[in-house]
Amino acid sequence: MLHFAQELLLLLLKEDAGDLTFVPEPALHHALAGAVLMDLAQQNRIDTDPDRLVVVNPDPVGDEVLDAALARVAASDETRDAAHWVRELAADGDDIRAKALAGLAAAGVLESDAEGALVPSPAVARARRYPAVDDSTDGPEQEVRLRIMRELFSDDIPSPRDVVIICLADACGMFERMLTKAELEQARERIDLVRRLDLIGRAVTGAVRAIVQRAETPTAPPAKRIPRVKGLLRPLKGAGQDFLGFLADEHRKHGPVFELRLLHRRSIVLAGAEANRFANRQGRLYFTNAPWGGFVEGLGALRLVLNMDGHDHAAMRKAFASAFSRGRFQRSLDIADSVTRRQVAAWPRSEPLKPMLALQRIVAGQMGEILAGGAADEYVQDMAEFLQILLITRVARQLPMFLYARRYKRAWARLQTLAQATLASHQPGGPHANADDFVNDLIDLHKADPQFMPELDMRAWVLAPYLVGIETVASTCAFTLYAILKRPALAERIRAEADAFFDGPLTAPRLGCTTYSCKETAPQAAIAAGGDLAAAGWNSSRRPSRVQQRSASMALAPATVQRMPPRLRRSAT
Repeated sequence: MLHFAQELLLLLLKEDAGDLTFVPEPALHHALAGAVLMDLAQQNRIDTDPDRLVVVNPDPVGDEVLDAALARVAASDETRDAAHWVRELAADGDDIRAKALAGLAAAGVLESDAEGALVPSPAVARARRYPAVDDSTDGPEQEVRLRIMRELFSDDIPSPRDVVIICLADACGMFERMLTKAELEQARERIDLVRRLDLIGRAVTGAVRAIVQRAETPTAPPAKRIPRVKGLLRPLKGAGQDFLGFLADEHRKHGPVFELRLLHRRSIVLAGAEANRFANRQGRLYFTNAPWGGFVEGLGALRLVLNMDGHDHAAMRKAFASAFSRGRFQRSLDIADSVTRRQVAAWPRSEPLKPMLALQRIVAGQMGEILAGGAADEYVQDMAEFLQILLITRVARQLPMFLYARRYKRAWARLQTLAQATLASHQPGGPHANADDFVNDLIDLHKADPQFMPELDMRAWVLAPYLVGIETVASTCAFTLYAILKRPALAERIRAEADAFFDGPLTAPRLGCTTYSCKETAPQAAIAAGGDLAAAGWNSSRRPSRVQQRSASMALAPATVQRMPPRLRRSAT
């Protein structure tokens, strides 16, 4: 039988979006804490009444989360009530959530792609039943959402287990998020009736409800005002010359959140490590990929993974999981090594070196030979110029395209030549027709499902990995190199380790944890309309927040904010 915490999370699952319905984190964490206590009660490890929660059997149950909670309660010197332990365990809400989802994946209930999109496993999607995970049930369990919705909108008598689930879900406001206003009004009398049936878990669910209701009382301090970048021409100058460096400067002055205005446009910028942690943990709740539509359109395509959301996004990433897998890269380590050595050998010895460009050539060369079967480093400057123009004009929309029209057309013509030649070399009779690479995976997907992967989009898909890699991977390597070279003692140690490492064959076992998959990394800047700034505790002006959210865009700047000099001398490398 699944745990209560797992079924609560499954109740929130949005299959079309590959994510969970948003419930405020404090409320969800307290509900998960209550679910853990209810599992312990069901396992006859604890007992509760309105005034106390006691351990009746301290023996472990064989589950990491439940056993940790049981040990914590058993070790207490004082007898506490259920509300105390709900608050205590809610502090571990992130851990409970992560381990509950991991358990669902291990049990074959959910599948998750590399980006974290959640979907039911094929068996569950077909049968709408969960596989039996232990001997506590006679067979597969019916899907929790089907059970709960049936019990809310019918006269069926819910099982004691579903009574607890309904009470916990109601206590943390899940139904307000899951149901329409009309549906909630229709189900409210039924929910209240079920709450009166909760004899077993009344102390725990009542504690969750009371804590959540107190937390929702508007006693929070006023939101901080978002600082503005002053001066109309400063953003214009920054965008036209060194936009990322400009964002880095403003991040150092104003912190992780600031407002940027250029002519009639207003953007909220989230920058630095704090912003990236926020985006990684809660980005799915507040951001959308739709604003990347202009970027994709600039590539002559309808859809790329950049501008796809929900189920389609998850399905597309799954389709190319093998193409960008760790295993495929490991089989190509000799190619990566050869490209790197060839590029480094060509670096000038008596002239300044442009590190970003040099590293972009390495990345493009590796990607070209591993993913597409041919070198592409001669197109690096075209890629970099094309990418920056699209980011400024089609994504950030800071400057009009006509300012860059000639450079854009020249770079785009060059990249089209690369894409066409790459696709042609993989056609029957071509030199790479039978290669085990990304481009052949792309062609196979088009043949299998031309509606999902139309021919119109294929050239853009050939180019997309280059555009992502030369910016993100090369930027990361460039800043890493700069950080190392600033510390001569550390640089010497790393150089000695590298000399020893590369003294033997380059193999996956020798690389160990330093071998990373070639999966697509996050873009350098993510723009999302209508970001909920209240979640971060910020307020940008005296106008109503909803108006602010509709009229502003939100930008996520790179995590690394330390600017690197444009040139490094060969002696330093």
